[in-house]
Amino acid sequence: MKHRPKNKLQPFSLIIFSTLAVLGLTIGLLWLAATTASAQVPVNINFLKNGSTVTAVQVGEGVDVAISGDPDTAYDIYFAGDLILTVTTDAAGNALILSYPIPSLAPGGYILKSTLQGQSDSFTETAIIVVLPDPAEIIVNDNSSPIWPWGSVLSYRLLDHAPNTTALPVELVKPDTSVIPLTPLETDADGNSINPGTHIIGQTDVTGTHIFRTAEASATVQFVAGCIKIDQGGCNEPVELPDRATIIINIDKHAHHRDYRVRFVDPIGNASQDISPSVQTDSQGKILGLLFTLPANLVGGQTYYIQTFDLATGAQIASVDIDINILITYCAPLIQNGAFEDDALMSLWRYSSIGEQVTRTSVPHWLAPGQSFSLLLPDTHIGGRPRSPWLYQEFIMPS
Repeated sequence: MKHRPKNKLQPFSLIIFSTLAVLGLTIGLLWLAATTASAQVPVNINFLKNGSTVTAVQVGEGVDVAISGDPDTAYDIYFAGDLILTVTTDAAGNALILSYPIPSLAPGGYILKSTLQGQSDSFTETAIIVVLPDPAEIIVNDNSSPIWPWGSVLSYRLLDHAPNTTALPVELVKPDTSVIPLTPLETDADGNSINPGTHIIGQTDVTGTHIFRTAEASATVQFVAGCIKIDQGGCNEPVELPDRATIIINIDKHAHHRDYRVRFVDPIGNASQDISPSVQTDSQGKILGLLFTLPANLVGGQTYYIQTFDLATGAQIASVDIDINILITYCAPLIQNGAFEDDALMSLWRYSSIGEQVTRTSVPHWLAPGQSFSLLLPDTHIGGRPRSPWLYQEFIMPS
């Protein structure tokens, strides 16, 4: 009787062993494959600005870097060929780098990419455009005029300054180089002022070049005295006129291409009125040839005004005095022994003159009977207006 060796595998046992070996190898390979598949390149990588994806960035600005990929996986992040940082995603597969400063690169296209840590053969990338930052600016009244007259309200704001500041200093440099601190401004994430500052030019301020400045920018503005000319007079030169006179008004040294209100101002009565409720200066800050007839019944010896007002702010800009010179004359030259003898005296009308001999302090509109008064009268009387030469005469109202 033959015996089989005890340690010799039988064909059936060999088949079972082989099957188990193959199964174990397969399981190992599947595990290795599963392990390898769990570490993939990110699905997305982007620059974010204020939470939104951007594909163009400025040199020096801070942007966030966001990636999404597999959970709990380390990734290398590159920009313009340089390694920025290695980050590990959270349980949801996300990672965020805050406030990455864009380096000093030449303007152009660059690549933002991410790879598995230490591996460069596979990656996810996004094309990015890099531009140079806009220069910092101070804007004064929207840069609408190079000159501003006394009384103007100036609004100043900042562009492309240091971002997220709470009180960025602003100064005003005067022609004598003295410096006045202005209201500091708060800037947003773009370096733009959130609210503007305000500066009012005083009515007796120094004229000349003034500079609004910060540490990063400056703006030059000319301060001037606004000018109103009546007829052939000089800037803001007072004039003496009769009431009901028609005058020509020329305005100069105001802001360019700006709307103004031109007004006749009666400080004691109700004759105030708009000469022009809205008129715009030209490219030289002028308004030429406004015609205006002075109201009737103005008070002799009283000063009235022609004034301009900034239509946007309501601020008074320029002013010129008009002195009303009232005389009393007669309707017909009926004079005997230095006294009027005609009832026509009661139809007296008023006449104004700018003759140097005229006193305008005590001539009433209507005189009581028996009252003595002096008048400067012409030697002849034509129509309704007297003419030169003038004669000084005394009269007494009839009783």
